[in-house]
Amino acid sequence: MKNKIIYVVILLLLVLLLMIGYLGKDTKKFHGRKNTYQLLGYKQFNQLKEDQDIILVDVRSFLEYSTGHIEGAINIPLNSITESDDLTKLFPDKKAIYVFYCHSGNRSKTASELLLRAGYENIFDLGSIQDYPGPIVKDSTKS
Repeated sequence: MKNKIIYVVILLLLVLLLMIGYLGKDTKKFHGRKNTYQLLGYKQFNQLKEDQDIILVDVRSFLEYSTGHIEGAINIPLNSITESDDLTKLFPDKKAIYVFYCHSGNRSKTASELLLRAGYENIFDLGSIQDYPGPIVKDSTKS
């Protein structure tokens, strides 16, 4: 009985260590993942932005974008993406790192899935701008 308890405790500790190791992965290791897009937290986003050249894409409408967007973002509304018959006109480099966001996270998820299906390799979904803790730029010019 005592051996079983020790075995279970060791097994649980190993599982815990594996989980801690997975959660502590550096965002650079996500670069190059294929067939999936990565959901990013804001801390991961800031680290990725510091470590890599990224293309930050706001997929909200131009009106939404002009009321406030994350600094450095370009505006490519989701309807432009879904209606495009050639995504390489909007996103020429299939190996670039694209990070999408929108108002609630639904449109950024859709954009991420569309680019992934089109063969893009480094897709990240930041989700919603609503809880973004960083500075919001308010202007009416497209970046």
